[in-house]
Amino acid sequence: MKMNKHILIVTSLLAAAALQAQEIKIKDKIVEKSDGTLVIGMTLDFGEIKVPSDRSLVCTPVISAGDSIRPLTP
Repeated sequence: MKMNKHILIVTSLLAAAALQAQEIKIKDKIVEKSDGTLVIGMTLDFGEIKVPSDRSLVCTPVISAGDSIRPLTP
């Protein structure tokens, strides 16, 4: 259950960072812990996002627990 809370936080942060209140759709969320390794998988759908041709969008997922925030690879 604690891991689901972290995924919810990650999902919320990604959605909050979307350009001009546009929404990134997140599908197929998977969280697994195996042999001391945390595996997080998700599919991000950027089909609805409009980015000007002279701009780019970088998504950096984060895991947070309490006051601690750990950014993952963008």
